[in-house]
Amino acid sequence: MDQPAPQRIAIIGICGGGKSTLARRLGDVLHLPVIHLDQHHHLPGFLPPDPDVWRATYETLEAGESWVMDGNYTSVARSRFERADLVLHVRAPALVAAIRVVRRALRSRGIPRPESAPGCVEQPFTPQFRSFVWWVLCFNRRQRPKLERALAGVPPERIVRVSSWVEAEALVARLAALR
Repeated sequence: MDQPAPQRIAIIGICGGGKSTLARRLGDVLHLPVIHLDQHHHLPGFLPPDPDVWRATYETLEAGESWVMDGNYTSVARSRFERADLVLHVRAPALVAAIRVVRRALRSRGIPRPESAPGCVEQPFTPQFRSFVWWVLCFNRRQRPKLERALAGVPPERIVRVSSWVEAEALVARLAALR
């Protein structure tokens, strides 16, 4: 194969769509460090960081020579997309993603997910969690257009839209073959 494997992959898309799982798979097969932006953005309890601290943290992460970076964060997306060799846009129906979010929260039983920041636990049945599920249900209508606008300057050949786990696994296999 003439084309080298990508060294910087940005993964964006709906919460509960499989971004983190895909990031781990790609990191494993391509031997790239995986950066889950949620781990670096949130303070305990899902509180937002100081914007200047977040930007400095983000710039340090993005400066790496190689990475698989999962997370939307449109306020800092443009430079990530410019540096990325490949941008993967994970899509899923909002209801499917919301069900996955609820299921993973129930499975976690009060333990932070590996992709989450310390002290950030998805706790079902709380008002904060219900609000998050509603946000996921509205994602494709409200948030996806923002992601599409952020992608506007990226050459189309560097964007891959993934709508199912079958497509994601086929992509992983194609990229692994480039290694």
